[in-house]
Amino acid sequence: MTVSIEELRDRFVGSLLGTHVGDSLGMPVEGFSMDRIRGSFGLVNDLLDSRLGIGTYTDDTQMMIGVAESLIEHPEFNGHHMAWRFIRNFDITRGYGPVTVQTLLFIRKGTPWDRAGEMVFPEGSYGNGSSMRVAPVGLLFSGDTERLMEMARSS
Repeated sequence: MTVSIEELRDRFVGSLLGTHVGDSLGMPVEGFSMDRIRGSFGLVNDLLDSRLGIGTYTDDTQMMIGVAESLIEHPEFNGHHMAWRFIRNFDITRGYGPVTVQTLLFIRKGTPWDRAGEMVFPEGSYGNGSSMRVAPVGLLFSGDTERLMEMARSS
């Protein structure tokens, strides 16, 4: 199925905004149990005040923005560029985990982008960070499942 440039742009805008809104809804209750959320807020369907203010987002959205920016410049994926985009966009107030911070520091000090994570987690991470930032990859390569899987793993 061929998608027009306008439709692809609309999908990107919707996905990026949807991720931002979801992240903004979840940030104030990040780390809370379901019981604590229900007891304190009920159903969270409005933006709540958070450590960065109402409607702000976490490192998940910040890194997804970096993925999108890198893919705009390198649509066939460039890991070095994407890693340095993450470094340029880094804002500690967004709530990056210690593993991400350490990995970005290793890259900044010269460790190749595709080896830095192994220095922190030799057996691989069991976190969900890559899932939180991968939407632009899914959109860009949605017409080619094999390529999509390859790019999702690489990114």
